[in-house]
Amino acid sequence: MNSHHTIFPFESFTENIKSQLKHLENKKHTIELSIPQSLDAERGILCSLLIDTEAFEIASKFGIKSDDFYHPSHQIIFSAISSAYYNNKPINTVTIVDELIQLQKLDTIGGPSFIAHLESLFPSSAHIKTYIKIVKDKSILRKLILTASKIAQTAYSQKEKIPHILDAAEQAILKIRDDSPQKEMIPMNELINIVLDKIEVSYDNEIEILGLASGFESIDKTTGGFQPGEFIVIAARPSMGKTALTLNMATHIAMHNQIPVVMFSLEMSADQLVFRILSAESRVDLSRLKTGLINAEEFSDFIGSTSFLSRAPLFIDDSPTLSIAELRNKCRRLALHHHIKLIIVDYLQLMDGPPGIENKTIEVGEISKGLKSIARELKIPVIALSQLNRSVESRLDKRPLMSDLRESGAIEQDADLIVFLYREDYYTKENTPEEKIGMTEIIIAKNRNGPTGISSLKFLSNITKFVNIDEDNFDEEEGDFHEMHPEIVKQTDDIDHEYKKPEFDYEKNINYFKNKQRNQHLHY
Repeated sequence: MNSHHTIFPFESFTENIKSQLKHLENKKHTIELSIPQSLDAERGILCSLLIDTEAFEIASKFGIKSDDFYHPSHQIIFSAISSAYYNNKPINTVTIVDELIQLQKLDTIGGPSFIAHLESLFPSSAHIKTYIKIVKDKSILRKLILTASKIAQTAYSQKEKIPHILDAAEQAILKIRDDSPQKEMIPMNELINIVLDKIEVSYDNEIEILGLASGFESIDKTTGGFQPGEFIVIAARPSMGKTALTLNMATHIAMHNQIPVVMFSLEMSADQLVFRILSAESRVDLSRLKTGLINAEEFSDFIGSTSFLSRAPLFIDDSPTLSIAELRNKCRRLALHHHIKLIIVDYLQLMDGPPGIENKTIEVGEISKGLKSIARELKIPVIALSQLNRSVESRLDKRPLMSDLRESGAIEQDADLIVFLYREDYYTKENTPEEKIGMTEIIIAKNRNGPTGISSLKFLSNITKFVNIDEDNFDEEEGDFHEMHPEIVKQTDDIDHEYKKPEFDYEKNINYFKNKQRNQHLHY
């Protein structure tokens, strides 16, 4: 028995890989023939450009570039056509030959006869869009092959840290995906029509909030709702309630309006967040909910909120580490498959910046810029929670200022909306008058698209829920789950009957409900 190969099988594996690579190297000409390309489609584009004066505008609109062509001569000819177009010269055989002479490239591409031959290949430019799609697709495949080769070389070198290799690889792939035509300039008459259409819809439907309503009237009146493409920052000192406020907003949007929302939580686990949501929705004390020390009526409210939450298009990602590239990739998939309309990140300073940046201020600036870019690209509001630095604690007036944003002034620049939370009882503790306990100032310090100002909410810390302050309906705000959500009472009547027994058995009832949920096959 050959013990050497039994103990070290990797040696033979390595030799096998080397053998395959050597075989591929020796057959390089065979690989060359299989590289994705379509010379006929490339000729179709060039012929269309030579015979149709409007064809270049179509090519430009679809983002075709010289490096999308595989044949070197085709690359040179397209560059000459582009040069003629941007210098306001007519595009035909004569002008392109002259352009190539000036560029000293005419002999390289095969002389005037090559241009004349191209012009005679196709009688019409009618199929130029089809040709462009074929050439662009082949170009993307070639770029993928080249990128994959570079990734493999980096992996073989074993010189970089694994997170850096993965991040660089993902960014390289995403760059290929982003290689799309630039957005065209929109003339003013079209912009006016877009704005008028929005105003007309609002007027006809008596809509006061154009964006996503947060569920808090005082906030929505100032902001007009969260708008597509906005980058929103909610900041406060630790334990002030920023996560609770954001969860309340996400719950309102996803549970009550059935609008898909995703929350990336780098600080808290998904089950901790769900506990908070269920406590806030059922109005059952969070600490007693976690320990199971609740009565039958509270349990009924809890089950009702659980049933409601199970149907909500709310997604939670509790990955402890997250880079901008990873976030962008995940959000793109969610936007494509689940049509998410709001992204929440808790919190900004815990994200990983681009590889190689050791200065925290620069890193946070890059993260802020990346979040803004994601909001603009996906046309979805992005809410990022942020910490404040300790300087606020040294002031007599401890209300936050924009200069208190931790680590980077770039956040102040990038954000469209900046919201601060301030609670007096956070500092006065047990000396707080009863009427001021939980009273929270919502300070809108920056609003790129509207006014700034201060409004107030009340924070019910035992259930981690903020409520609107309205003397006329405040008691109603404190109502139980069945009063707040009559639409699902009917769904849970049969369950309620089981729960409201003289002897309440928590374990038995929770198992009963779990089985019932499984049977309903509620998957989101």
